[in-house]
Amino acid sequence: PRSTLFPYTTLFRSTGKSLDELKEWPALVHVEDRQEVSIQWEQSVVTGQTFDFDLRLLSANGQYRWFHVRDVPLRDAEGDISRWYSLFTDVQDRKIEEELRRANEDRLRQIIESVPGMIACADAEGMHDYANKRVMDYVGMQLAEVAGEGWIHTIHPDERDHVRSAWIRSVTFRQPMDIDHRWRRFDGTYRWFH
Repeated sequence: PRSTLFPYTTLFRSTGKSLDELKEWPALVHVEDRQEVSIQWEQSVVTGQTFDFDLRLLSANGQYRWFHVRDVPLRDAEGDISRWYSLFTDVQDRKIEEELRRANEDRLRQIIESVPGMIACADAEGMHDYANKRVMDYVGMQLAEVAGEGWIHTIHPDERDHVRSAWIRSVTFRQPMDIDHRWRRFDGTYRWFH
């Protein structure tokens, strides 16, 4: 990423504005970002805390470009703010990558939700953090109820300890779990699953 302290050489190039014009930089902020930027900036001025924000600024070609703006106060001997130093970092490429990743995640989620099977995911420590709608409909519970280790309570009591041990072994040794057990449906009926 390109960044600069005053003078705003990157900002001059990107916006096509002079230093005097850049003093009115809030007018260059995208209308969708303007209110939140204004609130955050006023809070920084009142509290003296660093302003740290991603926002879109109008560029010389009439398009908006993402910048990360960080304003840090300089205090005098009495502790009063005498001026603010600003760092503008061009984060356009990062924002585009984030949007693409979100779009890919959404597309993957749609694919997973359309699979005619039950799918659940867990993190590297074995804590469940996702289950598709078919799982939730089958067990008649919300994700929060089966997340973490909550799912183990949906296993038949006769197999629960065995399944828990197999799961711990699978996670610990990073090996697949290959097991049959009964799983409780929303109506209390247990059915066998692999």
